[in-house]
Amino acid sequence: MIKERLKIFRDKIGKENKEIGGFLVTNLKNLNYLSGFDGEGFALITNNKNYLLTDSRYTEQAQKESPDFNILTDEPNKKNARILSLKKILVKSKIKKIAFECNNLSYADFKKYSESFESIEFLPTENIVEQIRMIKDKEEIIKIKKAAQITTESLKDVFEMIEPGVRELDIASELAYTMRKKGAQKESFDIIVVSGERSSLIHGKPSEKKIVEGELFVPYFLANSTASLIDTLLGIFFKYNIS
Repeated sequence: MIKERLKIFRDKIGKENKEIGGFLVTNLKNLNYLSGFDGEGFALITNNKNYLLTDSRYTEQAQKESPDFNILTDEPNKKNARILSLKKILVKSKIKKIAFECNNLSYADFKKYSESFESIEFLPTENIVEQIRMIKDKEEIIKIKKAAQITTESLKDVFEMIEPGVRELDIASELAYTMRKKGAQKESFDIIVVSGERSSLIHGKPSEKKIVEGELFVPYFLANSTASLIDTLLGIFFKYNIS
């Protein structure tokens, strides 16, 4: 699946600008999508090679998760370590133009790269990988269905503990625990559990408030069944009147 994604990615880059010799992937979700790596770092994808740059904490993980990539590691917090690693690649590849994700790369990093590689032109791009990710492949569809199943089953299980006197925090904690017990790796965002007068808080955080009979109760949460960080899985906006 990773090989197929990389092929689609390279084809898209070629259509955008045939002069691009490499692409810096710094968005961690995009990095995971294209490489399978679920750690910290970035990738340089050239016309015929894939490089993953991370630090020594992730060496073993990167080798297991990204077998299609050449792994380059450095020491954590070492000054200019990523620049030096990148330089090793660029000296050999003789790349003249590199595209980067302008929505993700900070100005400080852009300036650092530009000054370190004066002979290379850095070209800003927007949402190249995101556009590819909009069309879900078979693997993603399976994961989305799994996450939807976990989300639905978890809510049904937690219903049994919802009664007057239970705190919003208790319900949120039980939802998180139940989802992980059923196979979720994490929640896609912080679980929202609000009730009564707090139910109008669209992004409200669970509080010490206790559920009161007859009040509106709103849980909103998404299970994430995979490290691929799929954000949009299944949204449930549930209104429950306790009687």
